[in-house]
Amino acid sequence: MADSDNERYHEWSPAEYMKYSNFRTQAAQGLIRRLADQFGEDYLPNVNTVIELGSGPGNSTAELARSCPNARIICVDRSDNMLVAAMEANLGPNVEFVQGDLEHYILEAGADLIFSTNALHWLRKDTRIEILQRMFKSLCPGGVLAVHMPDNVRQPAHDEMRATARITFMEWSDDFHDRELRFFREKLDVDPVGEAFIYHLALKKLEDAPIMSFQHWIDFPQYRFASTRDIVDWMKGAELRPYLDEISNDNIREAYLSEYESRLKAHYPTNTLLSTQKSFVAVREM
Repeated sequence: MADSDNERYHEWSPAEYMKYSNFRTQAAQGLIRRLADQFGEDYLPNVNTVIELGSGPGNSTAELARSCPNARIICVDRSDNMLVAAMEANLGPNVEFVQGDLEHYILEAGADLIFSTNALHWLRKDTRIEILQRMFKSLCPGGVLAVHMPDNVRQPAHDEMRATARITFMEWSDDFHDRELRFFREKLDVDPVGEAFIYHLALKKLEDAPIMSFQHWIDFPQYRFASTRDIVDWMKGAELRPYLDEISNDNIREAYLSEYESRLKAHYPTNTLLSTQKSFVAVREM
């Protein structure tokens, strides 16, 4: 998991994040399938070194370990809680764990595959470009950068996080008083991921790491929940966390969630979230 604001770090809860583990893991499964389709079924079993950035509690790492049984897999995450959960999953002797945030972690040079899902969207857009360039430059010749990022900042579930925080004369109003809650400059929410050509152009600028190919795609998975409260619980696992951490006590936090839930009901009458998921695979020249 990445951190979107170095000045304030929000610790993660593996239990909350993994409450809907089947939904959380779909991105890694889909990206792995794409790699197999693009490079052939023999590609992943013959990869030597994988670096997974923002590895979380080990759900995506487990998919990598199954698909790359012969690889050394280096998992990097900032969260102590997530790393402990991943280590407790006993993912095998070839899996290593390193604590580090994506903005400052020094990548080991020469990896065959750098893999990241559900992490890089937390970075501010300018930082995101810089780090993707650094990742690509660290690959071995012929190495692969495989990235997935959700891009849901314009979805109602995100709009209502901001709108609920903006309401005046509520118990939580003072907790958000000094925050800029404008649409694209919201410091608690993420920046939009943007279009794939932005990342393609950024990688093409790297004269010392020429790019051989770039493929991108967008998926629109639907997540069906039993109730609106389940949607709230899903959002608590990731996107809502920076908001909830701003609120001063548990009772006020629950009042905020109750108001947020009531506002979601009009948007999700069938309790189905539509997500936008953006991914790309970039290959460095031999």
